[in-house]
Amino acid sequence: MRSRYSQIFLIHCYLDKQVLKSRDLEKHLLQAHLSCKYGPNGCEFTGTRGHLLWHEDECVFRMVQCPDGKCEMSVKVSSQKKSNF
Repeated sequence: MRSRYSQIFLIHCYLDKQVLKSRDLEKHLLQAHLSCKYGPNGCEFTGTRGHLLWHEDECVFRMVQCPDGKCEMSVKVSSQKKSNF
């Protein structure tokens, strides 16, 4: 008798629209190349999920609070002046 949990379904990957067997989805998602969430700010990085998470923490296109304490604007890290220190 076959377990109801051993059924295999076809799934459309939401990242690249490939049709996959349900048992292959996890491996596919771990290997899929994703774009940086700061792409709209100019970042062109793509990589696997693990690399992407590391990259987004350091991405020079991410928005941060303006370093001037009186300013309430957000600016790209890459647009800030370099420190002399």
